[in-house]
Amino acid sequence: MKVLLVNGSPRKNGCTNAALNEIAGTLAEEGVESEIFWVGAKPVRTIARRRMTIFLKSFDKRKVG
Repeated sequence: MKVLLVNGSPRKNGCTNAALNEIAGTLAEEGVESEIFWVGAKPVRTIARRRMTIFLKSFDKRKVG
């Protein structure tokens, strides 16, 4: 099994990364492979957020009254 650890902090080597490294070490002791992925300082848009934006735009066009 492989576990993906996501660092969403804007600081690549901050406290979140230190905590994830501790978790990765514990997982390695148990024989579980892991990888830390840093998202970075830029906002991440998800598919759900994009779909909600599209829905809201179409909803605004159908104003009632």
